Amino acid sequence: MEISFHGPWSGKVIFHPRHEISDACLKIYEKCLKFAEKFNPLYFNFHQFGYLATSGFEEIRKKIFDKALETTRTIVNFGRSFPITIENNPSSLFGCPRDIKPLLDKINDLNFCFDVGHAVVSKWEIQHAKGRTDEKLEIKDWLDLFKDRVLTVHLHDCLFEGSLKPVDHFVIGKGNLNFENIAKAVKKTSCRYVVLETFYARKGVFASEEDLKDNLEFCRGLIK
Repeated sequence: MEISFHGPWSGKVIFHPRHEISDACLKIYEKCLKFAEKFNPLYFNFHQFGYLATSGFEEIRKKIFDKALETTRTIVNFGRSFPITIENNPSSLFGCPRDIKPLLDKINDLNFCFDVGHAVVSKWEIQHAKGRTDEKLEIKDWLDLFKDRVLTVHLHDCLFEGSLKPVDHFVIGKGNLNFENIAKAVKKTSCRYVVLETFYARKGVFASEEDLKDNLEFCRGLIK
């Protein structure tokens, strides 16, 4: 069994325009990457994640994306001895292709970790907000666009309940996603690793060991 790492994300706003905040968060990332290096990991995954109340202002958004490019490049340079992947968010900010694409275009050594459920949740958020509804946001659209940069795919199901925001990280088969179509799209990419991020069997109930075993066998049969 080999190991990979997921970087810290809650509270670590590395795209923050205030240098004091982003610099402090980067110091934490540097410690994490140095720790991960000891294990010779398959890869190190991270998010450009966080909330900024002023992100709706265009001048602030420009600063956010400039800082995200700077800090992403720094993280990739920190982790030169193993692959670095950036993951799409379950939110509108860095949760759509047009936010991720500039980072992958400008940083050749950066890889992409595509989270299926996050794409579903962010699509719902974007389509229920004002504007920004013209972009192609289906799972297949993501995988077609970044097919040569995908290193890892996170698989889990999503539960749709009417007009409510979809809930992700469900056991595969307990939600509404079509995994045969997802598998076909994944097979056309450069994906090397699939991670089962299946947390819940139903609302408020964590997945059992048997649920995880069943999902593992299901995915082995689906993606081979």
